[in-house]
Amino acid sequence: MAFTCNQCPSTFTENKTLNRHIRTKHGNLSLKCEKCAFTTTRKDKLKTHIEAKHYLNKFKCPHCAFECARNDSLTRHIKAYHEVPENPL
Repeated sequence: MAFTCNQCPSTFTENKTLNRHIRTKHGNLSLKCEKCAFTTTRKDKLKTHIEAKHYLNKFKCPHCAFECARNDSLTRHIKAYHEVPENPL
């Protein structure tokens, strides 16, 4: 069953996704970060932003000066920049 927005042609497979779409795309909700100029219409995006940009628990690369807020980002960085690719032959 498809759920269609009554304000635009967007359709969704779940009613909760339609409701979030209506709140964020057609509502006047605006959430602002208290520490910088970042704004969004979604609470989950604000939380992700705050965790990534403002938490003090930074993960530091043991190979260079790279720092990030999430361990999975550090793992991706190390694989991309510091691990030697395997020889495909």
